[in-house]
Amino acid sequence: MTTARVPASSAVRLIQEVYRIGPVGHCLHIVLDDGNVSNGDVQWCLDKPDICDVCRACAVVLRSMTVTARRKAIRLAKNTQLDYEHEQELNEVLAKL
Repeated sequence: MTTARVPASSAVRLIQEVYRIGPVGHCLHIVLDDGNVSNGDVQWCLDKPDICDVCRACAVVLRSMTVTARRKAIRLAKNTQLDYEHEQELNEVLAKL
């Protein structure tokens, strides 16, 4: 299965949306808050039958990223307010990972 690359800013936006609906990472708590960021951890969340649509979309995007990029996106989502002015800069930083 080939996965299309998704802009890192999309991951940051989705992570921030997950935190908006659930301050401790909602359905992706083990990935977003506990630091379990392996492919298997993300897949475990995707396999849960009760995962909400926002968390599912976020997990799909996270699964398409490298573990290093995943960690960086999570850290940026927790520590920044992403706006369009900074979106290009964010993509450039994450593209170097």
